[in-house]
Amino acid sequence: MESTAIMLKHFAVLFALLALAAPAAAQENLPYFERLDRCPPWFRTDLLNIECGFLHVPEDRANPDGGSIRLAVAIYRTGHQDATPYPLVYLAGGPGASSVGASGGLMGRTFLHFLPFGDVIFFDQRGTGFSEPSLECPEVDLGAAWQLEHRPALDERVSQQIEVALLCRDRLREAGVNLAAYTSAANAADVRDLIQTLGYEQANLYGGSYGTRLALTTLRDTPEVVRSAILDATLPVQANLYAEAGPNVERAFHTLFDGCAAETRCGESYPGLEAAFYDLVERLDEQPVTIKIQHPLSGRVYDVMLDGSALGTIFFRSLYVTDAIPFLPRMIAAAAAGSYELLARYAENALFAFAGLADGMMYSVQCSDEMTFTSPEMVDDLLENVNPRIGDLVRVEIRSLVGICAEWGAQPAPPVENQPVASSIPALVLAGEYDPITPPEWGQMAAATLENGHFYEFPGLGHGVVAAGRCPLEMALAFVADPSAAPDSSCIAGMRAPRFR
Repeated sequence: MESTAIMLKHFAVLFALLALAAPAAAQENLPYFERLDRCPPWFRTDLLNIECGFLHVPEDRANPDGGSIRLAVAIYRTGHQDATPYPLVYLAGGPGASSVGASGGLMGRTFLHFLPFGDVIFFDQRGTGFSEPSLECPEVDLGAAWQLEHRPALDERVSQQIEVALLCRDRLREAGVNLAAYTSAANAADVRDLIQTLGYEQANLYGGSYGTRLALTTLRDTPEVVRSAILDATLPVQANLYAEAGPNVERAFHTLFDGCAAETRCGESYPGLEAAFYDLVERLDEQPVTIKIQHPLSGRVYDVMLDGSALGTIFFRSLYVTDAIPFLPRMIAAAAAGSYELLARYAENALFAFAGLADGMMYSVQCSDEMTFTSPEMVDDLLENVNPRIGDLVRVEIRSLVGICAEWGAQPAPPVENQPVASSIPALVLAGEYDPITPPEWGQMAAATLENGHFYEFPGLGHGVVAAGRCPLEMALAFVADPSAAPDSSCIAGMRAPRFR
């Protein structure tokens, strides 16, 4: 991959010159909100009352007199006369996902329904999206795309992933970014500043995936600004995301295999689905095939070398998406029979699912908050009883992250970042039955220390439920209207298993 590394180094220099804004000089009046005269042109301000701007905060929360950064903000104003004074603040997942640029789609699909209760606010967390500085790592995305087409041996794959991540680290450091300043605790302080600087007394928080960990951190660190919290696909602070990844993946796989077997039509159409899947993984490891997939954003066509680990990744990431779940048995059976058309269709989204993340922000957060409390020995112990094929898939990602974190420059998190969050603030904790990364058990774990927490699991749904079904959305709306009471959950009884196709 030497030529690729050279190309990435040239790209990194160009990217640094064109796209990266370093932290600004010290400001005496932080935090403050810089309101823009108008939103970017893709915001439909003719349809909704939207205000845009930047929240200026210290980069290093331990040194507030140092440089400042600015966080992109989009405020969707309610316009309803009887709305409450409490906005809904959306906390994106990842870590590293942007929400401001995606806010139009998020509003149209789901969050428009919250406007009768108050404003809806999206902000790009430090290092992500339109916030400055950007901790995006195009080096990592290019390296990942190269590996899809070439599929080097596992050891080489790990060393290459470490190499390209450290190229990004070097570029960010040269631009003056303090990589140790991007943590969940710093994000939670930003949430407090956002709510207070915009003039609200309290807000309702909606967190999805990593956004639930940020919501829990905010409940712990700055409870005075939180009226209620919705935790959708929950990552408890005390859970070990990477050490428990293998058992969690296997649980989700079994949920699908068992769900298909339990439905008469699926079970009869695809008997022995689990055995067929693992046989296919083994066959592709021995003799990979090439499939053509198109990047969903750039449109570029890739010749992907499909081996067993690539198949496992596609299957795992497809379980995130509720609408994809009913088609997965057919996808496996067709690929086992030598037809890869349906698999290639799902591979387009699955293999590039995280291409839009700010990888640098993700590494800073995870190296501090997660890897401080994770060891290779802990991973191996929990993989002991997991299918070896899943274990191989998990170990590659863990080994890469261990190597990156050893050199990234994040600081070890204090013990509180691995301890349960206790709070009396009302919380609605939601989980999808098929969620492959944040299992329902984690939602129950988080709710156990939330005095006024209410946990619900939804059959047939994947990672994130409020946007995936009418029942969880209605329950979330009822909860925001009155967080003092548990929402009516009778609609769950009317939900059913996936309609396997």
